[in-house]
Amino acid sequence: IYMGDWSSDVCSSDLPKTVFREQAATTLSDVLRNTPGITLLAGEGGGAANTAGDSFFMRGFDATNSVFIDGVRDQGAYSRDVFNLDQVEVAKGPSGTYTGRGNASGSVNLVTKTPFEEPLRAMGITYGTNDHVRSTLDLNQPLPETFLGGSALRVNAMWQDGGVAGRDEVEQEAWGIAPSFALGLGTDTRLALAAQILRQEGTPDYGLPSAALPGLAPTTPPVGRVDQNNFYGIANVDFNDVDSDSYTARIEHDFAPGVTLRNLARYSDNHRFAVVTAIQNPAAFNPATGQVTRSRQINERTNRNFTNQTNLNFEFRTGSLSHSMSTGVEYAREKQIVPGRTGAGTAPPADIYNPNPHDPVTGFAPARTGAFTQGETTTVAAYGFDTIELTPHWQVSAGDRKSTRLNSSHPYRS
Repeated sequence: IYMGDWSSDVCSSDLPKTVFREQAATTLSDVLRNTPGITLLAGEGGGAANTAGDSFFMRGFDATNSVFIDGVRDQGAYSRDVFNLDQVEVAKGPSGTYTGRGNASGSVNLVTKTPFEEPLRAMGITYGTNDHVRSTLDLNQPLPETFLGGSALRVNAMWQDGGVAGRDEVEQEAWGIAPSFALGLGTDTRLALAAQILRQEGTPDYGLPSAALPGLAPTTPPVGRVDQNNFYGIANVDFNDVDSDSYTARIEHDFAPGVTLRNLARYSDNHRFAVVTAIQNPAAFNPATGQVTRSRQINERTNRNFTNQTNLNFEFRTGSLSHSMSTGVEYAREKQIVPGRTGAGTAPPADIYNPNPHDPVTGFAPARTGAFTQGETTTVAAYGFDTIELTPHWQVSAGDRKSTRLNSSHPYRS
């Protein structure tokens, strides 16, 4: 883990893919456990459409919506996989100047894999407890100079199936593929095109009810030892399905050493549909019967985002001081659609010591109501930063970012 320099009260940590590989991490949540100051959450008992997936606090503030991919905000309530990542960058502290709207805690940026000029053949296979199987593939192939010289094709793929260690009844299935193509490698002008298709199917699991932890929730009589493997959902009915697609185009041109103009455009479409059984508070426990009540919810949400960034980076010196300037403009259109749904059904109370994950659910018949909530926001921004190197160990960063919201609508339609 590399701890970067402090600037504008922001501390950065870079987590390279070697850390993922050594720890057999598979999701962003796994990776973030390497960074102090981050608390991972289930979010509203697991039932909220906007807090599922990668939900976390940084320095005590919600940072769930401050996740970026290659510098572009990535909206969506899903668990991000690491199979197509080179690095995870964690910036702690107020970062709105760098990223636009955000929070006081910081942000997380995911750096994806890109083609390069050397051949690569890598494959990984993991087998773990609960019959967990995962395989990954990373192929990079430079193309002959006679065919679009300085070009390369890269394909990353992932497939996994099986259970989760220490959790009865929980299954996780996923597959993904991320092809990318680059032109002009090693030249002044470079073009890269990339896509990522990710599909996930799993059993939503929100752990143990807080009443099951002795001393955490006051009960009379106190709750005894509860099996940590207990599952309090409905295994054959609950599900969490995610479809995530993204497409990126990036072009760069070096006008001179240290002077680069770059344009990046990215479109993403993330859809989550889930049925959740969860125990949301200690009051759900009845010490007289030893049972906990369970609520059921249906969540569906679609996020569609388009972002275009153009920035100019250049370096220069004023006397003994080295400057790194970054200036640019950004256009972003973000859309969220939440359809109305009914028919989650009712699950019977569960014995806190011996819950039955196959209890029958009455009234389960998911259906759309015809109503939905839709919100859309379009913003443009311009920014400029200058990082001045005083010594090899000290830097000063100054800059400004101006954002304008062109429109923001949150209509409710039937």
